[in-house]
Amino acid sequence: MSVIVSQFYIEPGVFFPFSWHFQKYFNGALNELVPPSSEFCSRYGADYDLVFRMSAKRRIESTELRGPSRYPKAKSIEYSIFLPFDQVIATEEWKDRVLSTLFDEVISVLKKMSFDTRKFEMQRRTIIAAIVNDPMMIDQRRVAESGLTV
Repeated sequence: MSVIVSQFYIEPGVFFPFSWHFQKYFNGALNELVPPSSEFCSRYGADYDLVFRMSAKRRIESTELRGPSRYPKAKSIEYSIFLPFDQVIATEEWKDRVLSTLFDEVISVLKKMSFDTRKFEMQRRTIIAAIVNDPMMIDQRRVAESGLTV
């Protein structure tokens, strides 16, 4: 059982230019610091993954959380997290805001499914700082397309 955060943007021109390095780092931190939930495993099976699809939308005031969706063939339980793009694009601190909101939503779902998030929450600032301060976490080729500044 793994917890996975991936990026899946459905609205043209609306995305955050985080790289695959970001996903690898964030997923590594999640799986290192959040032990499997016995409740999740008994409900869905130890071979199921919990997947968060990070996305963004224009014209929404606050984050939208959708799910869970169950995919038996893929053996995954999935949530979609739509972040308010218009609220973030105008700020220079967009990375901090996106990551803080992402943390809040992921932790909220994990707690509902009886995961122990204490270690992950304690490392929150460290994880966010590592992402924000590492240029490898941003896909530099896509920054100009996004309208965001690095």
